[in-house]
Amino acid sequence: MGGRRVAQDTKWLVRQRQTWFAVPEEARHPWTGQVPSRPHKDANGAAEQRAFTEDELRRLLTGPTDQTLRDFMSVAALTGLRREEIGQLTVGDCADRVFVVRNGKTASARRRVPIHSGLVALVARRIQGKSASAFVFQELRSKNAERTDPIGKAFTRYRRQFGIQDGTGRRSRVNFHSFRRTFITSAVNAGQPPHVVSLVVGHTEGRKGMTLGRYWQGADDPMLRASVESVRLPEGVSPP
Repeated sequence: MGGRRVAQDTKWLVRQRQTWFAVPEEARHPWTGQVPSRPHKDANGAAEQRAFTEDELRRLLTGPTDQTLRDFMSVAALTGLRREEIGQLTVGDCADRVFVVRNGKTASARRRVPIHSGLVALVARRIQGKSASAFVFQELRSKNAERTDPIGKAFTRYRRQFGIQDGTGRRSRVNFHSFRRTFITSAVNAGQPPHVVSLVVGHTEGRKGMTLGRYWQGADDPMLRASVESVRLPEGVSPP
């Protein structure tokens, strides 16, 4: 029993990254207990959703589809906005090369998101000749409270045409929200400060605690724009 207890304690110490010398000498091996991390599971035991791979994103943005879905995917890929946030954008929300997200479940969701240089032409095309109260994606029609429910279903059908499915049935680990995950991953991997990225996408994570949660007054537009512009479309994909 004593040997078994020592082995258990040793594994605990390694996992907790305690001082190296607290581990018995015979157990001091740098790879002890180090195994590849398993996919995280949600409360129902299903694997968590993930970002798109570069190849998946390329196929989605270059595949044959209508202009509405192509534009909608492009905005999602280069802003990190949630699906309904895109659907609720009006012409008046697009002034001075900034998207103003006015509605959201939390205060953090209401924010300013600089319009990516790759979206300038798309936005100009969509707002031309419209009133300030008109929706950017005015053609969306839905019987539900959410304007974007139909385009969400259209995207699912489109995605499955390419075999972009990770999991079975409705439990696919990739979906429209994967554009948001891809945007965040790209910005952070490009070296952007996580607390600024969280501000761009409307999260509070990374901005908690005394310094960032209470004293930091937020990023200015140049910082937000740098975060957005750090995200690039895959090679071979032209701006919309």
